[in-house]
Amino acid sequence: MKKKLLIVFLLFNQFIFAQKPQKDTLLFNQYLTQFIKVLDTDPDSALIIINRCKPLVQQINQDYFSYRYHYESARVHHLLAEYTMGKNEAERALLYARKLKNNKYILRCNRLLFSFYHRLNDFKKATEYLPELEKYLEAGYENEVPGQMYATISAFFTDLETPDKVLFYGLKGIKMAEKYNDIKGLLACYNNVANAYSLMSQYKKAQELFEKQFEVAVKNDKKRNAQLALANICLICINSGNTKQLGQNLLKYEEYVTKNNLKLIKRDSTLYFTAKATYSYQIGDFEKSLEFMKKWERLGQDINNKADLESLYESYSEIYAAWHKYEIASYYRDKADSIRILINKQELAEYSEELRAKYELKDKEVQILRQEKALKESRNRNLVLVGFLIVLGVLGGLLFWIIRNKQHTKILETKIASQNKERQRISREMHDDLGANLTSLIYSAHLLKTQYADNKQVDKIKGLSDDISETINEIVWSLNVQQNTLEDWVFYTKGRMSEIIENSEIDFKFSIPDTIPVYTLTDEQKRNLYLVVKEAINNAIKHAKAQLIVMTINFTTVSSRGDLGIIIQIQDDGVGFSDTIKTKTGSGNGLANMKNRMEEIGGTITWKNQKGTFVEITLT
Repeated sequence: MKKKLLIVFLLFNQFIFAQKPQKDTLLFNQYLTQFIKVLDTDPDSALIIINRCKPLVQQINQDYFSYRYHYESARVHHLLAEYTMGKNEAERALLYARKLKNNKYILRCNRLLFSFYHRLNDFKKATEYLPELEKYLEAGYENEVPGQMYATISAFFTDLETPDKVLFYGLKGIKMAEKYNDIKGLLACYNNVANAYSLMSQYKKAQELFEKQFEVAVKNDKKRNAQLALANICLICINSGNTKQLGQNLLKYEEYVTKNNLKLIKRDSTLYFTAKATYSYQIGDFEKSLEFMKKWERLGQDINNKADLESLYESYSEIYAAWHKYEIASYYRDKADSIRILINKQELAEYSEELRAKYELKDKEVQILRQEKALKESRNRNLVLVGFLIVLGVLGGLLFWIIRNKQHTKILETKIASQNKERQRISREMHDDLGANLTSLIYSAHLLKTQYADNKQVDKIKGLSDDISETINEIVWSLNVQQNTLEDWVFYTKGRMSEIIENSEIDFKFSIPDTIPVYTLTDEQKRNLYLVVKEAINNAIKHAKAQLIVMTINFTTVSSRGDLGIIIQIQDDGVGFSDTIKTKTGSGNGLANMKNRMEEIGGTITWKNQKGTFVEITLT
């Protein structure tokens, strides 16, 4: 039973605690609704309401509610001209906006901070926020608070007294505010553009825009904006020197404030007191003028703006001088001068600080340039060193390759010399030993021929001995490396072909150019080319039934490579090319062997019937 009661108690507590955050959230939203209703008309009451939200935010403990509380607190402090407190609240709101990662919330906080630093005359800090605002505007967030955004920026340039930029941002803000029906932004942009025209001494245009601001404010029940517009119209009358209109507009201002039960706050009360003091002075009521100037002085001391205080003391001096109270006038003139001296000292100090900062920046730039120069020189030295090492490596590699190549060439030359020596030895032995034996054999065959003239066997022995002798001579010639030139080949081939044709009844003509190029044939080229020519001549003798064989050798240059080309043409006047020759394959001869030999050495051979048989052998 106790256990059940404990469970019921725990569930009840859980239910109660779960309901409390919901109640706090609901109450926070109720306070926020009341706050928004009175914000523009009664900022003091709005501040009381938003302060009630603080304990609720601590209970709810959620980033959105914390952001909303600090953001709305900053807004109301802005309206009350409590800029330092408002800045602190805006900075806290910005922290929560970044936690929420909401760009629109970040934009709103940046806009407020920009405005606070502007109102606190910290133009350097305000300028830091300007790129952020422009970036968000370009990114497409301008439809969040379009006119207000441009109004904030144009107000900044108003205080910097750059009317061209005020007009640029202000007129753009009017268009955007009208497009998105941003009444608050529209009213602010009217105010800033009118001030820009006032700076440019275009008072008529300025007054027209302030009057438009008043009309729009009244139409949309924006009483505070309407009050401010009337105060600014009074200021235009002062600047333009229109005393009559100044009196009428002051009366209109007082009637509107009384009728709508409005309070004077710092931002527009300075305008009102200035206008009242100026009007009283112009109509000769110096006592009344001094009364309003003293009210304005209290505001000036609170704001602590030295330029405004200087203007105030100058006004006191003028009023007392016009009232013929010269001693007091001199006193306020001295005070104005002393403030002017302070302002000049401050400006001089700021200028000196600016020069010092520029010098330090320049000095840092010089140091950076020196460091960059040293780094560049170091890199250049490293590059030169690396380049030198690369070149050294390449030269070393090249030298190594040359040495290895020379060694390889020397080895090849040694091998070739050894092979040539061996071939020379074989050639000599074949010539000396086989030649002597063949000579004896041939001699014996001739003796037998004289003794047995009609014996066919003896004739066959004699023919075989002659053929063997010719073959041995050809082998010895092919092995002789000292006869590898093209000229040696041409004259050897001419002699041998003449000897072969001499025993037949066929005429032989041999044609070559007057000059034979200097060219060395390889062993394979020398042998294969000779055997193919010999085979072609033998075919003509055996099968063509020719009366004449003409052999022509020509030389050409292959244009693409500059190499030598050899063209050998063999023409007979016989019966022409026949199938019999195609099928002849005896003793390793035949057309197939001729073609294969030429392919082995990179040449070609062709046959065709052309008043007999025409053979063209080409080697390139």
